[in-house]
Amino acid sequence: MKSAVQLEQVSKTYDTVQAVKEVTLTVNQGEFFTLLGASGCGKTTLLRLIGGFEIPNSGKIWIGNQDVSRLPAYRRNVHTVFQDYALFPHLSVFENVGFSLQVKRLSRDEVHTRVTDALKLVQLLEMRDRLPSQLSGGQRQRVAIARAIVDHPDVLLLDEPLSALDAKIRVELREELKHLQRQTGISFVYVTHDQEEALALSDRIAVLHNGELLQIGTPLAVYEHPVNLYVAEFIGRANFLAGVLVQVNGKQGQIKIDDQVVTGTLAAEISPNSAVKVVVRPENINFTAEATSDTACAAKIIQSQYLGYATSYLVEMSGLEFHVLELRRRGATPYQEGDRVFLSWEWQEALIFPATSDN
Repeated sequence: MKSAVQLEQVSKTYDTVQAVKEVTLTVNQGEFFTLLGASGCGKTTLLRLIGGFEIPNSGKIWIGNQDVSRLPAYRRNVHTVFQDYALFPHLSVFENVGFSLQVKRLSRDEVHTRVTDALKLVQLLEMRDRLPSQLSGGQRQRVAIARAIVDHPDVLLLDEPLSALDAKIRVELREELKHLQRQTGISFVYVTHDQEEALALSDRIAVLHNGELLQIGTPLAVYEHPVNLYVAEFIGRANFLAGVLVQVNGKQGQIKIDDQVVTGTLAAEISPNSAVKVVVRPENINFTAEATSDTACAAKIIQSQYLGYATSYLVEMSGLEFHVLELRRRGATPYQEGDRVFLSWEWQEALIFPATSDN
């Protein structure tokens, strides 16, 4: 598979702060690739390095087969969509989208064809004569995206483009973005702190923390097989239980938590009698009114939130609190606050990490 972007041991330092630390990664041609992490993790700096707005202190960056490590932004066939749209307020939608083509002195017919095609892709052709002030936030972001793709870039960089929109519009535009990427075949490099957004959009996700690359993988791999406790906590909701590993049988481990014994899958090599943390997702915990196995744990529901498609519970067990998500089943009545239940999970659904494996 051909690469659209390659970073090799790329680092960037501002004064005494190392924003990016020896990051190596590859974005495949035609891939929707997401840089995910909390504020200050280095994801926007990485995007700016790829776009040419920053120059790395060390390492190399390729766009296709070209080493662009020292090339300025205007000499890279890369375009960026920003959170704040950056549209010209005095130009119409059509003029905004076609601005870069006019700067390149393309013929009027070529400009008209390309801009029309781009506006069709983002479903804004009928608004071609409006000014940005006459558009909604979602429509302005569509204009910004059309302006970025009209010049047929090798790579499109998107810096949290949906974060300023309300939740409903964000979800709608998220679906359109993925469809647009598939239609154009352009490689997208997308920056977000929103884990749900990353899981929904991406072919692959790179998780960053304190300037370091922790894990790259498909959404499924990153969610179900996090490399450490930080990734497990950052991607989705999870329950974390501290205990001692008392027995190992292949990949299965038994953990003692106070007077309870639970099971899970070893996510790393861990010796018996080691302090560990067990990670189990809310949706992987089963509820029953009676104990169904030796490892089922007695618990009490202390909070219940009906969500329509599911019910979210907060459950107390031996002084520990669990979040549990039970999908809606037609005809089933959700448990009520105060109900006594038993918790259990398949051992393959819980991950066991060394207690210090959090970074």
